[in-house]
Amino acid sequence: MTNPDGGSLADELARLPLFRGLTPAQLEHLSRQGHEEHREEGWVYRRGERAESLFVLLDGEARVTAVVGTEEIEVYRTDLPGACGGATRAHLGDPDLHVYTTSMQALRRCRLFVLPAAALAAVLQEWFPLLAHLLKLGQDPAGGADGAAARQEGDGPLTRAVLASTLTHELNNPAAAARAAAVALTNRVQRTRETLTRLAEGERGPDKLRALLALQTQASGRAAPAATLSGLELADRQDRVAGWLKEHGVADGWDLAPTFVQAGLDTDFLATVVETAGPAQADDAVRWVNYALETDLLLWEVGEATARISTLLESVKAYGPGGRDPQQLVDVHDLLDATLLMFRSRLTDRHIEVVRDYDRSAARVTGFAAELNQVWTNLIGNALDAIDGHGSLTIRTRGRDEHVTIEIVDDGPGIPEDIRARVFEPFFSTKPIGDGTGIGLDVAAGIVVALHGGTIDVQSEPGRTSLVVTLPVRRATGPQTPSATT
Repeated sequence: MTNPDGGSLADELARLPLFRGLTPAQLEHLSRQGHEEHREEGWVYRRGERAESLFVLLDGEARVTAVVGTEEIEVYRTDLPGACGGATRAHLGDPDLHVYTTSMQALRRCRLFVLPAAALAAVLQEWFPLLAHLLKLGQDPAGGADGAAARQEGDGPLTRAVLASTLTHELNNPAAAARAAAVALTNRVQRTRETLTRLAEGERGPDKLRALLALQTQASGRAAPAATLSGLELADRQDRVAGWLKEHGVADGWDLAPTFVQAGLDTDFLATVVETAGPAQADDAVRWVNYALETDLLLWEVGEATARISTLLESVKAYGPGGRDPQQLVDVHDLLDATLLMFRSRLTDRHIEVVRDYDRSAARVTGFAAELNQVWTNLIGNALDAIDGHGSLTIRTRGRDEHVTIEIVDDGPGIPEDIRARVFEPFFSTKPIGDGTGIGLDVAAGIVVALHGGTIDVQSEPGRTSLVVTLPVRRATGPQTPSATT
């Protein structure tokens, strides 16, 4: 079998990082077991379908998506030869696990190497190099040698996809508010210019403008982001102001009244504006002051929205870039709060109560902040998945004897005793088929145990599951073993 360049398919596979380390004979065997396919733009496979093949990109461009919560998000897109997806669980013995957990879409015509799942399962029993690459796939779906190299360092693109999805959801509201306020500001500035021009052209233009400017400044100083009134009081005041404006020849008083009421201005103030402007220009004067107040309030909204965005982005910094930052003294409470902030919409939408039982006297620990945040993301995410509808999430910290203990407790159904001992096994998941990667707790254990010299334990009973992480204040000399208890 030859490729478009005239070489054999085995030669082309040899150049891909995914198959690095295989012998020529093994590569030739793979090329005979699989075949080359051309796919036009469209879905190559869909999540939940029977996982019949592993698909390796040889040429073209594709993207892989995953479902996080209820949203389908893009994990990555690439035109890099060697990117792959599909039957990544072919080596597992349980046939029920053989479904696609992600979806792959060809963005333009693609040339793919397709290896049947049965053939993949067979060679994985014999070829450790390929198994190692496939395990790395959980961290780097593109299969690149420069990707995240150790599973203990996090879920790679999938963890970043969860983070991206959560962040996008959280950023949407303040971004939309800022965008709407910006559009409204453009309209208000234009109307202010037009009204100001008409006022300047009237009788006693300069003197009148100076007096109206003083009133406008006074009004702006009283502007507030929200009226501290009950709904009934607010409606009553708006009715009175709108009625007064109509009586004094100001059109569309119902549209202007809410802004004046929100700024705490009454009909006495409006009477002063009308008297200063004179009957002929009362309408323009009232609108000019109204536009100034609206501008102030819209600017306040923009400030609040952008401050919210800044807070979110500051929290994301705790997750760190792709590479590992140096060890540093970290306050676990800051990291936990940053992670909770990323889950805020999910917590709010599902009415989940969060109980922070923090021991603020606990010492800071020496560790890797970004990796620890991936631990909290995995553990808290699992806890939220376990809570069906309303429930509570408790995060408890304690400092004792040069160690800090972090306990994450949910009031979900609990983990059955017969599978509790397996929760730290790679690719083992208690979630429905296709809803989990099965490496979240394994990754967390790798970061806690191997990277920080700590321990991680699970305790569960019906109605309560607790994940307990213990970290040394200073790095221990040897790793411990994760455990599961009743």
